[in-house]
Amino acid sequence: MRIICIVLRLSLFFLLPIWTIKAQVTNNLPATNSIAPNWTNSVVAIWYECDGKIFSGTGVIVSNSGYILTAAHVGRDCNNVVGTKIKVGLGNSVYAIPQKTFTASFVNSTTDNVGNPNVYDLKLLKIDSTEGVQLTPASFSTVLPFPGDDISIAGFPDLPFNYLSQRQSSLSIFKTNLLSCFDEGNNNIVTRLHYGGNSLPGFSGGPIFDKSGHLVGIHSSRTTANINNLLNTNCNETTANPCYGNAIRFPVLTADNAIVSQVVNLDYIALKTVLDNYSWGTSIWRIPQQWITLIQQ
Repeated sequence: MRIICIVLRLSLFFLLPIWTIKAQVTNNLPATNSIAPNWTNSVVAIWYECDGKIFSGTGVIVSNSGYILTAAHVGRDCNNVVGTKIKVGLGNSVYAIPQKTFTASFVNSTTDNVGNPNVYDLKLLKIDSTEGVQLTPASFSTVLPFPGDDISIAGFPDLPFNYLSQRQSSLSIFKTNLLSCFDEGNNNIVTRLHYGGNSLPGFSGGPIFDKSGHLVGIHSSRTTANINNLLNTNCNETTANPCYGNAIRFPVLTADNAIVSQVVNLDYIALKTVLDNYSWGTSIWRIPQQWITLIQQ
């Protein structure tokens, strides 16, 4: 009897696929594809492969020859690891998982402060061979951004599912607006951007486009861990310092069309709460001139 039961269970196991009803993935409702922004084809997924692991991020093509801008911290776990491979995934629609993969090489990276690389977070890569594929580079903006401007940030978010690889993420876009534009060189040129919204893992290195579809910056991360970047005072949880004196600066437009720096004085906890709700990136006007020369060749 036991043998018969085992045989019946095995039979049922092999018959299950036949009885399984396939999930319906579409219905008969009418649908028309919306028009994706022109810049979507310039956004690429980036994977660093080393020591049997994958570290992912996003980048943007900025030349026909295959130069790519991303964030310096993308793939940093593979820094100095022998045998590291850099791969770039190119998609052809906003919903698509990248279908075409290229290898790429590191060209250069730069930060303001080696101890705090998130202050100035840029890296330049180059596709080894385009294999005859016509690339679609993003266009640099020639108009300085301004607080309140609408922007779009694109990236390939890390998937939270253990059975899926980072290489199977599709392009995602979220729209927000600039909260502040920092002129760190005091020369009226914006170098750092802060904007609303918490970014997702995998968006690091993703492009920031203005409403005209031009590249204005490279996304870095949430600002929560970088509070002191916004401060002229030494502000932390363990001191009584309430962070007064240029705690956080927002350029604003007055009624007579003058731009002034509005100072908001907050204690550490309140400031941290504010920063939990927005992210930051490096503007294209912070890219080293040597890189611009390479890109424009």
